[in-house]
Amino acid sequence: MIRDDLWHEHQYMPSLAISNSGEIFQDWRNRSAATRSRLNFVADIRYGSHPREVLDFYPAKNPHGCLVFIHGGYWVDFSKIETTFVAEGFVDQGLSVALINYPLCPEVSIGDIRASCAQAFVHLYKS
Repeated sequence: MIRDDLWHEHQYMPSLAISNSGEIFQDWRNRSAATRSRLNFVADIRYGSHPREVLDFYPAKNPHGCLVFIHGGYWVDFSKIETTFVAEGFVDQGLSVALINYPLCPEVSIGDIRASCAQAFVHLYKS
């Protein structure tokens, strides 16, 4: 039974319901490191003034589009580094991939995160 004061936490943090979440997240880190070693990319392209407002860009050889990946983490955790592995399959199929970082709560509000992500899209569109 989940305490009433933790119900919302539990709803937004699936890792609380997964007994081996630490192993899963370590696997993400390992797979992401392997992806970064295999693919060409441009790291830490600045799109805003906050230190976390950077993105990595993985260009496809003959791109026919671009996928923008916004990592999860309950607005308080993770970054583009732990989730790089998502780029590999898309790049192989001709889609460039942008992995964006954004400021995290509680330093900023969820509205600030939304604005930051929108700013990343504008930067990519103009580039």
